[in-house]
Amino acid sequence: RVGSERHYIAARRESERPNVAVGIYDHGAVLSSGSVKGHMMDISLVGKDDVQVKAARFILACYSPVLEEVFFKGRDCLHYHKSNDGVGLQLVVGFCSEEVLLAAVHHCFSGELPTEFSTTSPSEQVVRNLAQLNHFAFMYKFSGLGEVTYKALRKLINVRPVLSCAIFDELSYREGVGSIDSIKRYALDTMREMPMDTLLAGGVQWMREESVEAIMQDQD
Repeated sequence: RVGSERHYIAARRESERPNVAVGIYDHGAVLSSGSVKGHMMDISLVGKDDVQVKAARFILACYSPVLEEVFFKGRDCLHYHKSNDGVGLQLVVGFCSEEVLLAAVHHCFSGELPTEFSTTSPSEQVVRNLAQLNHFAFMYKFSGLGEVTYKALRKLINVRPVLSCAIFDELSYREGVGSIDSIKRYALDTMREMPMDTLLAGGVQWMREESVEAIMQDQD
């Protein structure tokens, strides 16, 4: 009789178990699917090309203590205000392209960088985009995104040192060298230590005159 009761209890537990589709508890997949639902996005990120990239303040604030204070604690920010239509909210990030802002939002929702930011195809445009993304992380304290982009840029510099010229040029007007933005310092050190493989290997063509002068005058 005891055995039959155990079987009955086990059967009842099995019948009461929720019939949940496989993958429903994949939080990353759920968030990624939410990122394409415009009615759930409550802020626009606007870059240097003046294109709006939709995002969710709550998600951004979870990753960025700076944006948490700006969005929800009243911290002053000249770049955060109502959008041009006077209805929505926007955060202006003047040093980033639309592609870079899309990558930042994608990383917040999925924990990964888009495939077009892959380090398997080292090119000037890839490292410039990664450098912008790295500086975005530095400015707003996205520590995870900063670490990912820093490691990716270091890897690309080590594979193709001449790319350090494009990275330094992209960041030469950005203030600050910290735990995240230190990729600018790494790029500068690479150019100083390996001039034949960087500046004299065609890297100068990617640099503005002011960037070259900054190196010559030992300014970064």
